[in-house]
Order: sequence, then structure tokens, then C-alpha cells
Amino acid sequence: MLEKEVEKKCGDIAKRYGCLWLKWSSPSQRGVPDRILICPGGRVVFIEVKRPGGKLTALQGSWLRKLNRQGVLARCVDDPAVFEACLQHWCGVAGTC
Repeated sequence: MLEKEVEKKCGDIAKRYGCLWLKWSSPSQRGVPDRILICPGGRVVFIEVKRPGGKLTALQGSWLRKLNRQGVLARCVDDPAVFEACLQHWCGVAGTC
């Protein structure tokens, strides 16, 4: 599965849960996550999308760590099924992620 296919499937899942799935680019800051997920109720998660088994670049990993240190949820997603399980948690529907 290609990265764009993972991104599309995750976007479809996010929309089913009533989330906003926004493309994010920051021309002056390379390596920022691909997407901003905004859940009903206001939880915000920054998402870096990869193909299954895809690896973060050093810069992408650095950005995820930076965002997490600021108290912001920032995750790498490479599997739509795992994304849905996490999304259920983030939206307050189920378990933990």
C-alpha cells in the first residue's frame, strides 16, 4: 500500500468519526507532520503518514518529539486499522492508544 492510500483511508475513517482531517504544510519549516486531526470535542493530533513499514526521517522524528514535549499529541501512522483504534481513543469512544 502506498503512503497516499494510507492517507486516503485514514482520512475516510476520520471523517466517519466526525473529525476534521486537514493537510498541513509549512513552507518555512521542513519535516512537519502531514496532517492535523481535529476530533469532536477539540482534541488535536498532528499526524505523520507513512506507507506500511515506512520510516520517519530524522527531521520528521524530531518534529514529532518537539510537538509531544509541548504537550501536543503527535503520532506517526502507517496502518489505517491502528489509526482507527487510536482515533476511537482520541475521540473518547474506546480504550487507550
